[in-house]
Amino acid sequence: MSVYTSSVVRCPDYSDASVNAALEEALAAIGGLDWVEPGMRIGVKVNMAAPKAPEYAVCTDPALVASLCRMLVARGAKPIVGDSPGGLYNAAYVERFYSVTGMERVLEAGAKLNDDFTQYEVSYPEAVVAKHFTRTSWLRDCDAVITFAKLKTHGMMGMTGAVKNQYGTVPGT
Repeated sequence: MSVYTSSVVRCPDYSDASVNAALEEALAAIGGLDWVEPGMRIGVKVNMAAPKAPEYAVCTDPALVASLCRMLVARGAKPIVGDSPGGLYNAAYVERFYSVTGMERVLEAGAKLNDDFTQYEVSYPEAVVAKHFTRTSWLRDCDAVITFAKLKTHGMMGMTGAVKNQYGTVPGT
């Protein structure tokens, strides 16, 4: 069963107290994390659009991701954080993004950064255009996926919401 919910709340700054309070409020608005069971492998699909530090507000902020991961770990889950930023989809390229964006902060929260760069083919013969494409493998074995997008505008759209964040499940450009 797939469930798609979203929540937006104000977070006045990126202090741990503000981030934790905002995330708890956002999660409460969509039913919280009561669905999380011990041992669940949960993919946290972040947005690492460019190798930019958090102060540039380009990528999902690592303070928020670390807070979510702490909450998941407290429930016994095994969060795995990752993305396929445009460009090469290999360890050297993606690990640079983890470092520059500060996403390595999730390690302190008990989460893991994705290090599975394998891919697989998906077929949708009934599709009009995209009948075949490649996907990243790391989310395939997860029990649940949380898409943790960055609320921002895009050059081709006024706002993409979380939809464009899913492009990061397709490796490369």
